Amino acid sequence: MSFINNPGAPLLNAGIPENELFVIKDQDLSPVSPADFSGGYIGIVSDNILAQDLLDVTSLAAGFGVTAAFQAPCELFGHQVCMARTDKFSPELNQELKKLSGKRDAVHVKDFPKLTAPGVILLDMDSTCIQCECIDEIAKAWGVGAQISEITSQAMHGLLDFKQSLRKRVGLLKGAPAQILWDLRDRLPIMPGFPELIQNVSREQRLRDEGIHTGLTGFFDDFIPVIRCEDDDRGMAADDFTDPAGGFHAVHLRHLPVHEDQIVIRH
Repeated sequence: MSFINNPGAPLLNAGIPENELFVIKDQDLSPVSPADFSGGYIGIVSDNILAQDLLDVTSLAAGFGVTAAFQAPCELFGHQVCMARTDKFSPELNQELKKLSGKRDAVHVKDFPKLTAPGVILLDMDSTCIQCECIDEIAKAWGVGAQISEITSQAMHGLLDFKQSLRKRVGLLKGAPAQILWDLRDRLPIMPGFPELIQNVSREQRLRDEGIHTGLTGFFDDFIPVIRCEDDDRGMAADDFTDPAGGFHAVHLRHLPVHEDQIVIRH
């Protein structure tokens, strides 16, 4: 299979042997031994893994003295995934992979976590457990989406720090009807693969899974029914709550209060 002739070719089900590792050499595939690639891993996620994706990752890796040996792509939770083993690990390469353009994500790690080893998995809710940002969706429904987007842009360009940005964005939600929250809660789009992740993690007695959410408590309570927590007087859940049936063991939230069916802002 020659890469140089058709870099736009999709690689899923393209006849690449599933149980082999290969490097791209002279624009073609060359089988290699796994024993020579124990320095780290690269993962590529896309809706459609193309030969060009592997060419781009190979070129970036070579710039940092790293050689990547790829496996055949596979489908996972509605996306295509291509894994590679590397001969060494480079933090700088990981930073460059994050800059890849197009509808693809790539990451370079030194080791995979072992699910049987003690540890904690921390998960943000917005854009991680679910496929949206709650504050943006509330803002759109309240008619202040453009203003909140502008504040977000200012924060991203260093014109506002996180605390200032959060206060300004949340402040624009003051007076919004609580029904907006309940409507959003009922249609939260779950991130593909998230339920399976929690189910698998929960089977391992040595791992704790915790959720972090900076939106409305009720979102998380309804999204993960096993979660229950009481807020302290600052609006921050401080204790761990273990569910013996599995699922999240703890949740840490900031509370967006509602009074008389309207969002109220406390300073």
